[in-house]
Amino acid sequence: MTLTIQNSDKTSGTLYLALFDFAHLHSPDLSWDDMRDIRKLQHIISENDEAVELSIGQLNSGSICIRVFLDLNQNQQLDRSSLGLPLEPVGFANNPSLAFGEPSPDEVCFELGPDDNQHSITLKQKKQHGKRNKDL
Repeated sequence: MTLTIQNSDKTSGTLYLALFDFAHLHSPDLSWDDMRDIRKLQHIISENDEAVELSIGQLNSGSICIRVFLDLNQNQQLDRSSLGLPLEPVGFANNPSLAFGEPSPDEVCFELGPDDNQHSITLKQKKQHGKRNKDL
């Protein structure tokens, strides 16, 4: 499988990608901590990389989830706000909205068939809202 990661903000950092086996786990209450990863990759992204293409190799057909994040501060983890919202660029299979934070695994899993060779994920980062100037 080939995975294209869109980095439209052209932000540099270390990209962490994890594929998860979702077989036999279908549940809307499932959290990311409940998932068993089947493959992990790391890739350095420079600010010039608008898109990165990664070769995942052969995967068995079935239900899988993909989650990626761009580690901006090199601490090897996805930083989150006090509300649990991702503070670094993240992406998921099916490219869901991040309006309400990180989606559940159930929302981003898909059936990988024998001919599924191309998938694309767009990194998204919740925009930080500046504080309004109260000194008028």
